[in-house]
Amino acid sequence: MTALQTVNLGTAPAGTDGDTVRVAMTKGNSNVAVLNAQSALTSATTITVAQALTAAAHLGKRVNINLASAGTINVPSASTGGADGVIHLRNVGSTVVTLAITTGSGDTLALTKLNPGESALLDTDGVHAWNVLMRGRTNADNEIVNGTLTVANAVAASHALPLGQAQGRLLGVVPFYASGAFNAPQGTTAVRVKCLGGGGAGGGAIATSVGTVSLGAPGTSGAYAEGYFTSGFNGVAVTVGAAGTYGSGVAGGNGGQSSFGSLLVCPGGYGGSVSGQITGAPTGWWIGRGPAASGAGAYVLSGGVAPSPSLAFAMSWGVGGMGGSSPLGAGGGCVNAGVTGGAAVGFGAGGGGTMQVQSAGAVVGGPATPGVVLVECYGSV
Repeated sequence: MTALQTVNLGTAPAGTDGDTVRVAMTKGNSNVAVLNAQSALTSATTITVAQALTAAAHLGKRVNINLASAGTINVPSASTGGADGVIHLRNVGSTVVTLAITTGSGDTLALTKLNPGESALLDTDGVHAWNVLMRGRTNADNEIVNGTLTVANAVAASHALPLGQAQGRLLGVVPFYASGAFNAPQGTTAVRVKCLGGGGAGGGAIATSVGTVSLGAPGTSGAYAEGYFTSGFNGVAVTVGAAGTYGSGVAGGNGGQSSFGSLLVCPGGYGGSVSGQITGAPTGWWIGRGPAASGAGAYVLSGGVAPSPSLAFAMSWGVGGMGGSSPLGAGGGCVNAGVTGGAAVGFGAGGGGTMQVQSAGAVVGGPATPGVVLVECYGSV
């Protein structure tokens, strides 16, 4: 685009050494042409088929594009537009419009497509480049980014946090209800592990004769631990402890040990022992707490929770005690004399105890629940 020109007025007062009248008027006409090219933006004929735009028909115009099917619109050669030549492109249709340079021009174009409803104001350097002055939407709120969208880091409480800044966000939880190997999901940089051993089963009171009672102690919960690890966790072997075994007139079995490699080790709870025939009442039967967890990287290490005692208040009256509860389960509840021990619920909880009155058969101890290992995965993807 030609620049505005000034008229040489010559030396005052006559100015005979300045531009001739014809030269002055030629410059004036040229200036009118420049100003006319810079007049208010007007619309060219709507584009309905893929085609190449021209400087003569589309430079300095608003160009509405409404293609029946996706197609390509070629912008004019930058050299034909002159420096600061502009075209305002608007996709008023419902299909994607691909933008491209004039074939063989060697130009560069800073925008590759217009999605439905999008618009862009392009300008040229008059040599080999078409740049984007402005872009936006002519309708609707939704935006589509064809390339990479980079958002600066949040620096104030009111700013949105880009996903890449969320370095410690929870990616998901991997539960282990059975033994296996932990394979960290993509993007995991740290894990928080909750490990719980299997619960001990309740003891089953033995059969009694006249003038005797018997008792089965409840089981303890499994040991519990928590740890947060930033390395050495991927591919570790995970063991989940089974619940202790139980039966009629026998001691409850110990729960199985759970572990997360060597990082966390949680022994199973103790099973409830059984008394012989007891000739005196009132009396009770119980065990202490279960074994403790271990792990150098743990921030929580707990032993199995002790149960309540099984009690005989008289030769014909008593209760089986409550099993030890865990952080993730409830121990088996108290039961009346001669009733099967209460069943634990959840994970790693002890089975309930039993009591048998005189002259009665053996009683089944309360079932415990197995352990569990829960792995919370943290990262930034």
